[in-house]
Amino acid sequence: MDAGVSLVELVDAASGTIRAQEKMQPTTIVSGDSIYVALGDYGKKTSGGRAADADGWRLLLTRGTLTEDGGQKKIMRGDIRAVDPVAIGLTQFLKRVIGGGGSGVVTNNGYLVLPMQAVEKDGRSVVLSMRFNMRIEACELSSGTTGINCKEPSIANLEGNLILITPCAAGYYEVFRSIDSGIRWEMSGRPITRVWGNSYGRKGYGVRCGLTTVTIEGREVLLVTTPVYLEEKKGRGRLHLWLTDGARVHDAGPISDAAVDAAASSLLYSSGGDLISLHENKSEGSYGLVAVHVTTQLERIKTVVKRWQELDEALRTCRPTATIDPVRRGMCIRPILTDGLVGYLSGLSTGSEWMDEYLCVNATVHGTVRGFSNGVTFEGPGAGAGWPVARSGQNQPYHFVHKTFTLVVMAIVHDEPKKRTPIPLIRVVMDDNGKTVLFGVFYTHDGRWMTVIHSGGRQILSTGWDPEKPSQVVLRHDTGHWDLYINARVAYFGTYKGSLLQTNSISHIQFHGESGEVAESSHLSLFNARLYNRRLNSKHLRWLMVGEAGPKYDDGSTYSASASEEGSRGGSSNSESSSREESEEVSFVHETVSWVLLLLLGLWGSLLILKRRCCCLQRYSVYLHADGFFTYFIAVVGGFIKFFNFIFCCFIFVCMTLYEFIYLFIYLFCKIIIIKVIMILLLLLLSN
Repeated sequence: MDAGVSLVELVDAASGTIRAQEKMQPTTIVSGDSIYVALGDYGKKTSGGRAADADGWRLLLTRGTLTEDGGQKKIMRGDIRAVDPVAIGLTQFLKRVIGGGGSGVVTNNGYLVLPMQAVEKDGRSVVLSMRFNMRIEACELSSGTTGINCKEPSIANLEGNLILITPCAAGYYEVFRSIDSGIRWEMSGRPITRVWGNSYGRKGYGVRCGLTTVTIEGREVLLVTTPVYLEEKKGRGRLHLWLTDGARVHDAGPISDAAVDAAASSLLYSSGGDLISLHENKSEGSYGLVAVHVTTQLERIKTVVKRWQELDEALRTCRPTATIDPVRRGMCIRPILTDGLVGYLSGLSTGSEWMDEYLCVNATVHGTVRGFSNGVTFEGPGAGAGWPVARSGQNQPYHFVHKTFTLVVMAIVHDEPKKRTPIPLIRVVMDDNGKTVLFGVFYTHDGRWMTVIHSGGRQILSTGWDPEKPSQVVLRHDTGHWDLYINARVAYFGTYKGSLLQTNSISHIQFHGESGEVAESSHLSLFNARLYNRRLNSKHLRWLMVGEAGPKYDDGSTYSASASEEGSRGGSSNSESSSREESEEVSFVHETVSWVLLLLLGLWGSLLILKRRCCCLQRYSVYLHADGFFTYFIAVVGGFIKFFNFIFCCFIFVCMTLYEFIYLFIYLFCKIIIIKVIMILLLLLLSN
């Protein structure tokens, strides 16, 4: 017998609308050869003739078993379990609970977790979950609800955590997380929350998304399907397949027919590697279900995940992989931090785009732009690039910048501005009609950096820049707090206390000029721009500074201090960037060696204390007229420590002298060496 649970829909003759009479929102999950279905039951009487509750609803859970009869596969229906809402106290604050309709998961500890939705007493829709213990066959709803004014959730398992995605009335999909098999849900804090919009204008409720977890290249990732609406075809959505690892988001493209309007969807991924999308199609007032085998987009997804893996490995180790040589491309000279790195603009560019190395979100370029191995050069007025946030429309993979982000970019100013008007380097632009700058970094004609914060005025910084010399510029935002670092040193920090982010969204991050701006002709190169979805601390920034490479052109040359006014490429002579990298390397070694020498001094001090203790014991043994082995042992140990102390003292003196002579001979020899010699001589006198 076919065990599919039927949905009964009747047309209300008076209103002409479809009204559900019995079972609604079936929510399914497959575990082995069993299929579990949870749903809401309305208006059904119990065996005693009593309504299920005051509003006539209850929860039902049934299980079907996959069998084979005469070569045909069928689902045999099992017992139906009723979950009494009165018994578990739901009627105190909920009017009814039904299945969420989306996908559920099987956890490692033996629970089936199904997404649910409910209506509170005040009429607001909320989401929750129900878990079923297969060992003892007991149901349990999550403690409390989440997702106010949200509905139709879907659940998947990612890296040991349950991820719940639900469309909300605010116009986007919220993301929640549970670490205890669906008992408690919390805002995930992941950068993918609010990435997908419900409509072109990100307004109103949307439809249920398809959601599943797959493992590609040994990496667990999420696949999501949502309809994308075009401006010229408002109301008509085309289903897109998205890839995310919980941080980066890649649009793999449309998977539904462009001639129909796609709505709610589900994703099925088989153990054999087949991906199937089951989605609703709306056409001329009728609904239909369409199953599509997704092959082309799945191959694209495998390519992208492999790229993520190889680029992360190349940057993390600063060593070549099968397809990427980070040193030759000028991506690094030492390992680069990749935790939280979601966007990377380097040497991939066309006439219209500065392309993301992670194949996610490209920056749009305008004006005269020339590319090189690890960056681009902007020339003339209006030349620049915009990295879209809200400007990307309905779906915003970089929506996290509204809360927290760190932008790291290397910059070279080739020409000093002729006029006194500051030239923009980086600006965070809002999506209002006036293109309001929330925060901006500029450079001035007199070699200074300048910051602008909305409603906070401008500030000329004491930190300066030199023509043709690379500078690491770091812009950091953390819930209204803005920081600017130049070459790993803090140059500005401030707080924005206005309400602009409450009424508007960030449109894009603008590099240099913007199309249509009337500005002075300028000449600027940007390379190795990295966007992190978290706040990097000063230690991270120093680490990045040490690993930064200089500009690398296709012929292997770099900008030198003697470059011409047009910014011509120098030969193989020593460049400013090479000198900076060598200086950073020596600085790193200096800091390490200093800590080693400090440790040696500490050990030496311990030896001095031990030596004096032995001398005291020796004098004490003489005072007591002790003889024999104890007196002999104390004398030997004391002599050994005294000898070793002298050798160790000489060793430290030689090491410190040689080190300071090599590293600081020119400008700190007299001040530091003489002081340390005097200090060591005094310690020798005291030790004797």
